[in-house]
Amino acid sequence: RIFRHLPIVDDDKQLLSIIDIRDLILLADGGRTDDERREPPGGLRSVWDGKKAFDVLGAKRKHRLSHTDKKQTLADYLLESANRHEISGSASIAAAAKQMDRENLTFLIVVEGPVPASTDEVTKRPPASVIGLVNERDFTRYSLHDEGTAGGDMLRTANSQEVSTIMTPLKDVVHVSLSDSVSKCLDILFSHNVRHLPVIDGAHLSGIISLRDILRPILEAEDDE
Repeated sequence: RIFRHLPIVDDDKQLLSIIDIRDLILLADGGRTDDERREPPGGLRSVWDGKKAFDVLGAKRKHRLSHTDKKQTLADYLLESANRHEISGSASIAAAAKQMDRENLTFLIVVEGPVPASTDEVTKRPPASVIGLVNERDFTRYSLHDEGTAGGDMLRTANSQEVSTIMTPLKDVVHVSLSDSVSKCLDILFSHNVRHLPVIDGAHLSGIISLRDILRPILEAEDDE
């Protein structure tokens, strides 16, 4: 299983701290001060020297296909991957929550217009335009806003209210383009303390880059040794 956070406990099972992948990276790099924690280790930059966000997405496809017999072009992979993370702005809040749970995601990219319902439709329809992002924090704010509402009323609201009403608009979403350097992606991941970066080509979602994707070449090299 993949965990985002790892609790650290003592012999008496008392919680001491909680660490994430960023903490482990910085620890392996010799430890950092609070100010230095906002800068990615130089080793990560050197692995992807001269590479772009497009190259990271291509590496993700290669890694995925190495674990399956499925054959898929990069273009089709990017479309299918983007579709998994997308939801129409007119979909309900409840539908967004169910999709996040079903796909084991912590956020969704909100797009204008309908989202393809099948893999075949993904490759036949033009990509939808991104209008925002909805994540766990948006759902928390929504629940706190309606904390005085009875459970049944909140459920009805979630089934009828559009997810676009609680999303973070695109202008406030941290993202990169296909041509942005991996070095820039690293700077954003660390300086903004985020785990994922939407890759938006024009107005369309091309994929998602995570810190794990950028780490993968290093991890695979260690496994080979």
